[in-house]
Amino acid sequence: MGSWHRSRVLTSLTDQLEQYGISIVFYDQIGCGRSTQLCEKVSDEPFWTSDLFIVELDNLVDHLKLRYEGFYLLGQS
Repeated sequence: MGSWHRSRVLTSLTDQLEQYGISIVFYDQIGCGRSTQLCEKVSDEPFWTSDLFIVELDNLVDHLKLRYEGFYLLGQS
């Protein structure tokens, strides 16, 4: 699941991408950065599965209505 960097480290790309009309959504995976922290689950290793992170991202894509218009996903670890 990679190291738990915050999306904030990617803000240097914002100006360059917006010049080309590319909308940007900064996403901190659950438990990181500005996302829901779930402090009571920090030491609950079975809770933190790859499936959890995939479902959370999938829900965000649906919430933002990005699924059918397409989007680029840039990840960093």
